[in-house]
Amino acid sequence: NAGAMHVLAVSGMHVGILLGFLQWVFYRIPLLRRRNVYIIFALLFVWMFALTTGMSTSVFRASLMFSILALGQLRGYSFFSLNALFVSALIILFVDPNALFHVGFQLSFLAMLGISLFFKPLQALIQSRNKLINFFWDGTALGLAAQIGTLPVSLYYFHQFPNYFILTNLGLLLIAGVALISVFILFLVSLIPY
Repeated sequence: NAGAMHVLAVSGMHVGILLGFLQWVFYRIPLLRRRNVYIIFALLFVWMFALTTGMSTSVFRASLMFSILALGQLRGYSFFSLNALFVSALIILFVDPNALFHVGFQLSFLAMLGISLFFKPLQALIQSRNKLINFFWDGTALGLAAQIGTLPVSLYYFHQFPNYFILTNLGLLLIAGVALISVFILFLVSLIPY
């Protein structure tokens, strides 16, 4: 009802948060910043995360999709490139043609398609000098764009529209991001005997 099931499943949102965080961390290391090596390092950690979580279908799909999008970044394309999105869909469908009929596949790619097509126009609706307002509006615009993309499939399969998705997605996106990054940091420092 709240449109927040994607937070409970290890999915594209988690892989995206992890990739964004890792790129931010590795970009801070001057040696990795040259020739954009930080993106490759971030992708290696994303695939280790995928293997650690058992390489479920949703995690494999998200890892592959974000890997192709990140490699597209290396080539100078926009992060939400439609070509990279379609290439990742083709690879997944080549491996498993029946994936086309899985609800998770449809929702994942329609969400990314919605973000690719609608995020920038929605983001441009509100421009502020206040970074906090921009941060919250960007999160809202991202959720709206994904919701627009997934609306037809959501109505078809679930016969309802999640009325509270704007409120739940903003709050849960922040909580999920903090939780995922905290667990990742805990995992990295767990070997320190303290």
